[in-house]
Amino acid sequence: MHKPEVRIGILVQELQNLVRISDRAEERAVMPPTKAISCILSIVGVCLLAPRTPAQTLASGQPIVIAASVVIDGKGHILHDVRIVIEGSKIVAIDPKVEGPLDYDLRA
Repeated sequence: MHKPEVRIGILVQELQNLVRISDRAEERAVMPPTKAISCILSIVGVCLLAPRTPAQTLASGQPIVIAASVVIDGKGHILHDVRIVIEGSKIVAIDPKVEGPLDYDLRA
């Protein structure tokens, strides 16, 4: 059995060790400026190299043709086996007889 003074000394040493470990963990928790800058540049690079978004594709002026097996037109009508033509941000045709290549085929 240790004397009370020895136990207190051991406890003080253990507390000092815990404080040192905590201080080292905090030092590692802070990101160095060079690492932060490289992370920011990486994010910017990914954003610049990302593929075009659908909104940019719509604004390009090329019509988009979508084939669908069932379309609800918003007026209560159900249309079957139609093609939807979109130019810019507007639907310009909903017709089963539209010719040309399909951009999206939503038929089951």
